[in-house]
Amino acid sequence: MLSSTPHNTTKAVVNDWREVKNARVAELKDASYRDSVFSGVFEVADKKDPFFEGVDGLKLEIKVHWYGRRPPSRWARALIGATRPEITEGYSGLVGWNLGDPDKELSSDNPNRPTKE
Repeated sequence: MLSSTPHNTTKAVVNDWREVKNARVAELKDASYRDSVFSGVFEVADKKDPFFEGVDGLKLEIKVHWYGRRPPSRWARALIGATRPEITEGYSGLVGWNLGDPDKELSSDNPNRPTKE
């Protein structure tokens, strides 16, 4: 991992999105990964059961990068709390694709990206 890629930080946000078609997704609210809290729609990992009971609680494996890099051995396991989010099949639209620096929006050339409120 490069020195510019933090292992853990409370500052990462969703700063890149990608368009998916007919994907399996979950809408997460206040999920966390590597100490950062985030919300949004994310593509679920291609597994029969993407949920995982970790020592710190229930997790869901989602297809998302961390500071521009895919985790080396599997997709990110986001801590989701005690309630399983509903998995939606056949979703077409934007999904979160990267958790990273809040000052570096990677999708600035994507006219369909969510707007900041």
